[in-house]
Amino acid sequence: MRRELSVILLEIEDKRLAGITVTRVEMTKDIRIAKVFYTVHDEVPHKKNVLEAIHAHMRTIRSEVASRVFLKFVPELIFREDEMVEHKRHMDELFDRIARERGENGGGDVSSGPEEKNV
Repeated sequence: MRRELSVILLEIEDKRLAGITVTRVEMTKDIRIAKVFYTVHDEVPHKKNVLEAIHAHMRTIRSEVASRVFLKFVPELIFREDEMVEHKRHMDELFDRIARERGENGGGDVSSGPEEKNV
């Protein structure tokens, strides 16, 4: 489903959909609803218009899903920007900054707790 949705979105000739990547799809057990998570590359200036474009082409997207993915039902598609990817990017930046700061301060011990002393 994720792969087909990615291809379908690439085939739609709408510049607002350029730079979109479908990261994952979560389907309900009854296959009636599919949550489609996506990201948009940072350098895309029209990032805010992506969801608007998706909704404008929803009829085409569902029709293409129906013809390409063999399911008993064509699920309702709910598109959401994937915040996990942005969260991971933010965490990576924090870890990089910590590593740089430790490098500037001469490294140091990785442990953050108090040192134990033998008495």
